[in-house]
Amino acid sequence: LKGASLVIAASSERAVNEEVSREAQARDVLVNVVDDAAASAFIVPSVIRRGGLTIAVSTAGRCPAISKRTRIELEKTIGPEYGPFLEIIGAMREKLLKSGVKGDKKDRIINELLDSELLGFLRSRNVAGVERVLEGLAGQTLTGLGLNHEKIFSSHRGDGC
Repeated sequence: LKGASLVIAASSERAVNEEVSREAQARDVLVNVVDDAAASAFIVPSVIRRGGLTIAVSTAGRCPAISKRTRIELEKTIGPEYGPFLEIIGAMREKLLKSGVKGDKKDRIINELLDSELLGFLRSRNVAGVERVLEGLAGQTLTGLGLNHEKIFSSHRGDGC
């Protein structure tokens, strides 16, 4: 462990993991023992990343298998289209704030976009549908939001981003 700044103990032998944890703690090295939260300085959640959206699932070390299973189930619902969805909604929010639209009006526009068919159009890679929703609900286009069609539609290929 000499020179290490972070250690993950993942042996199938409990005694080995305990020894790694003790030695790491004695050297003031951050340690995670994958199946023992009490012997760990930190825990590692099960993570989903969709562009700028990050979702972490943790059982605080009690049962990592539940974290993993929950992450797998969430991945079925929260697909790669959520990355560009966040980019579009975030760009819209930024544009509204820069143009002085605040409070209830900003919230209404954002919520209408969230409740619209935008996510479904992103999922099916329907550029015209995305543009139609943006134009209809907010009088904007992807280009007007500073976004590139190619980038938006190439950032999710169904492979989990």
